[in-house]
Amino acid sequence: MNQAQKDQIQKYIQAAANEGMMAISKKLLDYLEQETLSYVQRIKCIHLGVHHENRGGIGIDLNHMVDLVKNISAVGYVDDISTRVCIELDGSPASECTRAFNRKLAMESNGTLPSSEEIRFATICGSHANMAARAIMHGSMVHDIPNEWRRAIQDGAEWKVIKAVVWQQFPELVDMVCQSGNTNQSISKQEDEMQLLNKIRQACKAYGGSGAPKWQDVAGAALRSRPKCGPSGPAIFGFVVRFGGSSKLLADTQAYVRACGKGGRELGQETWATLSQEMKNFPDHLRWRHALLKYGFAGDTTLTVTDAKRAMTNREVLQKALSAMKLLDQWTTLTKAYANDDNKQLKFLRAHGSLEVHLAACVLDKKNRTHDKMEDAARQTLQDFSKEVGVALAPPSQWSQTQTEKKPPPKKPSNNTVVREYNDKGQLTNATEVLASMGFAVGSQVQRGQTVAKIDRVQGDEVHLIVESKKVFVSTASFIGNEWKQYSEPKPQLEVTWLQHSPPSSVEFQHCLLKAKVFGAMAEQCKKLQGWDALQIFTNPKAIKVTKHWPAKKLQLPCASTRVMLIEANKITSDQLPIGTFENFMVVICSYSKTGNGAGDGFQNPFWLVPRTNEADDVNMEVYPSIDVLKTKVIKLDKEIGLPVLRNSDKLEAGDELLLYMEKKDKAQGEPLRAGPSKRLRKT
Repeated sequence: MNQAQKDQIQKYIQAAANEGMMAISKKLLDYLEQETLSYVQRIKCIHLGVHHENRGGIGIDLNHMVDLVKNISAVGYVDDISTRVCIELDGSPASECTRAFNRKLAMESNGTLPSSEEIRFATICGSHANMAARAIMHGSMVHDIPNEWRRAIQDGAEWKVIKAVVWQQFPELVDMVCQSGNTNQSISKQEDEMQLLNKIRQACKAYGGSGAPKWQDVAGAALRSRPKCGPSGPAIFGFVVRFGGSSKLLADTQAYVRACGKGGRELGQETWATLSQEMKNFPDHLRWRHALLKYGFAGDTTLTVTDAKRAMTNREVLQKALSAMKLLDQWTTLTKAYANDDNKQLKFLRAHGSLEVHLAACVLDKKNRTHDKMEDAARQTLQDFSKEVGVALAPPSQWSQTQTEKKPPPKKPSNNTVVREYNDKGQLTNATEVLASMGFAVGSQVQRGQTVAKIDRVQGDEVHLIVESKKVFVSTASFIGNEWKQYSEPKPQLEVTWLQHSPPSSVEFQHCLLKAKVFGAMAEQCKKLQGWDALQIFTNPKAIKVTKHWPAKKLQLPCASTRVMLIEANKITSDQLPIGTFENFMVVICSYSKTGNGAGDGFQNPFWLVPRTNEADDVNMEVYPSIDVLKTKVIKLDKEIGLPVLRNSDKLEAGDELLLYMEKKDKAQGEPLRAGPSKRLRKT
């Protein structure tokens, strides 16, 4: 390439950051073809891998690949070269990196993708369609595909090929062309949340500004292709900056989701925001978060917002999560030594990820989980891994099965709806098939109210049942009308341990009693202290003035409010008044005011409205007792609660404004100025 060509390519890349990416990308590809820096060639899929930076470094998603095959089979195949762009591979380190990436993809696919030893090109647009073609040619993916596509797989398809010298000189060109393809939904599969997470992480690493990057600093690069999951971007960014620093954990999670994830899964903005919250007193929070991610993208059901909130805040759930992480450590200790080559390492990571998914399901108590107990999941996963690597690994004794094996649940109704057939008399002629499709097969147990029966046979409009060894008859209409249901064994009656949670023992009930006592003390204080009729309240600017003379310490205002809270001592804010400690909590009265239109529908207490100043000489009001004294006061339910008042520290005259002291916060000092070296006078 000459310098003029390099300058022009650089201009296109810079323009893509500010203008329409698809249009600029097309102009760039046209320019490369015009300058013979790219060419068109018919290439068979066996010689095409995927570039290691495609899809933000993820490469391809097997679920997306399967969906794409279904879509092409449904709507047909169009031979459009504009959707196919690849780059040359040579002997350079960058090309070797791409080849190694494809070898890893093939191993992670568990046999879905063929070996990548013959690749000479790497795709950056049309990657999923090409990988699907490779899988179909390999025989690992069997599907009824259009003849046009089958011919293209056998004979090869035309590709726009960018010369190696171009993409090695301008590596950012790969991401630009790839994202322009992702922008158009008709061209390729839309980016998902895991890919967006990867792009945000890369944008944070590339950030060259001062300090830590903010969302607005990386949003342009991360959302350049306008993915549908873009609204989740800020929440995913929060997860990345707080908990995305462990590249090993993140890489393992992405690899597992890529190989075992459910296609089309999205967690959503609120779930990501919840997973980004800080956790207290939970040292293993990072691995727990990644276990939740794996469950969300690869579990039997997705991770809901409620699941995420319970997983991050519920004490009982967190206690189970801690046990799950310890169990995961035991499993890892047993198996890690046998992941002694690349193939076994991939099997280890897949089994490890599956165990994380099962453990998360157990901790969250998901109804449709595979295993009832965490130990069952660990034992089964260990057994499966042992078979895959060809060793005999015995589970620890504490994993032994202690519960009796559960009976299988009743067979669910078939999803295949049976068309009901009737004769000339209007009688159902295929009643057996219809009832079987509803889950009422011959031999199954059914129930109506307290009556339990077994279906003996279905004949015409009648169902023959056996009830307590006697044969009875009912109509098929009673089954179709949902009068009968599948029998389920009654659950054993369990005694509830409740005394430790009775009202006298309940912490929540004790807190309610305390709040009630505080409100009662407020009401009594308001009856005794009534200096309100000698006050005037003003707005714009805010001020409270007295209308008569008050000797020092004689004007006393009650601290009534409608908000009382019990919080941790280190979480008190400036608008909260501490009145004492109760057990491990600080009891505070919160500032509250409400402007009302009619009599009684607002709330105004001058106690909370007195303006504040940091000029000590102007202050004429004080909280009594002082806040430092109030913080050390111990409150008991069987003792009277004394509440603070706001009183005048100096005498007041009519027209004086009330002012309360507010400590002045020192502003952060800037870097001190340093004297430079003095200039010496030149002697003449």
